[in-house]
Amino acid sequence: MALPPFSGTLRKLVIAFDVGTTYSGVGYAILDPGEIPRIQGVTRFPGQENGDFKIPTIIWYTQEGTVRAAGAEARDPGMPLLAEDENLIFVECALQAHDFHDSKLQPLPLGKDVVDVFADFLKYLFDCAKKFIIETHPNGGSLWGSVADRIEFVLSHPNGWEGLQQGKMRQAAIAAGLIPNTAASQARLNFVTEGEASILQGSTRVNVRAERFLRAKLSNSRYGNDEDIQTMLESFEKSAKPTFKDVMDRSFIKFGSVRDRDPDVGIRSGQLTIDGNKAVAEGAVSHYIQHFVSIRVARLTYGAACRVDFDVTDEEHRTRAENTFYLRSGRLMVPDAFGVIIEKGSRMRENEEAEYALQQEAAQKSTLNSLTSSVMCYRGKTKGPKWRDMEPDLFAVLCTIRADTSRVAKRKKKGPRGTYFTQDYKIVLLCGLTELKAQLSWIENGVEKR
Repeated sequence: MALPPFSGTLRKLVIAFDVGTTYSGVGYAILDPGEIPRIQGVTRFPGQENGDFKIPTIIWYTQEGTVRAAGAEARDPGMPLLAEDENLIFVECALQAHDFHDSKLQPLPLGKDVVDVFADFLKYLFDCAKKFIIETHPNGGSLWGSVADRIEFVLSHPNGWEGLQQGKMRQAAIAAGLIPNTAASQARLNFVTEGEASILQGSTRVNVRAERFLRAKLSNSRYGNDEDIQTMLESFEKSAKPTFKDVMDRSFIKFGSVRDRDPDVGIRSGQLTIDGNKAVAEGAVSHYIQHFVSIRVARLTYGAACRVDFDVTDEEHRTRAENTFYLRSGRLMVPDAFGVIIEKGSRMRENEEAEYALQQEAAQKSTLNSLTSSVMCYRGKTKGPKWRDMEPDLFAVLCTIRADTSRVAKRKKKGPRGTYFTQDYKIVLLCGLTELKAQLSWIENGVEKR
């Protein structure tokens, strides 16, 4: 699928990181105004200079928590002996453990948790990408300097991950130094599921990418000549490509005799072995550029935990009568309600908003100096769910939003239960490029604040 020319007015750099459970990769594109972007992969890493697009997702730490070696260097044959001499700690695979639970990783260095490990590996990948871009592009240093403060980052993650896990990844990106901890900078961090990133390519495009991949991989091998590469491409067309099903499966390209061998690049007995595919990292970049999610379909129902005014004519209210309670204003309230903000299956355009109005009452004015609300999701099948106590296991908190409202004028009122103050506000959900974003909205001196 052809990419459109970049419509921005300033040069921009997009870098995508695919941190996998076994291997990781980096894709990127330099976006020049009016030009069609070219998506590329980082093909050189310390300890792995032969054109491979993926490196092992492993780290050796010192006892103090300093990264001693990562990626391909961590697989060096001499590392086990060095690790024994220096009492190093080995961490592998589950950088994408479910929910970033520490229990999924082997013992970590003192003071480190899973987010720290993820951050360390992101920093390593970022440093590798920076070095590669500076060294392989004309005037690479100047190019990097012109885009360094507005790099767009894309992080791929498993399909089932949502706000909680994305929040952990965001913490890691900040800790890794990818972005500062400001709202404006966090807008440069984007998320994409592995399913969205694994974009299908046309047959001819696959052949072009295959040739580019082979030439990079075999650039330092005696098999990197035009004749051998052409033979490999013919074999790829006849056998490897038609049987390709899974990006994680190995592919085998037969091109020579049993005497043809170069283990450094995966050639044995006249056959080239390719471990997996770099589609996710490059696909994440393509996904960002094309804004494939300019129209999003909500996968779940999103809303807010709330309370509602008791209605004696409503049977569901009457069944919850024993749980009702009075506010100072005299309103009789029913707890455990759910206010739907976005219904499952709803279609939203990028930057479209949905909101839900709420009001808080308090006996003390100072209580309203801050607001706190949680955004929840419902994973069940009921359309327009109204009550959280019906299927409590199917509701989950996605995020909690806090706002400083100390400068907002509070309205003093008198009710049957005494004097009280009120604060009106809204929960706002925004459809971002690759994720939903949540905000609180209120009026301050006649102006909306968020």
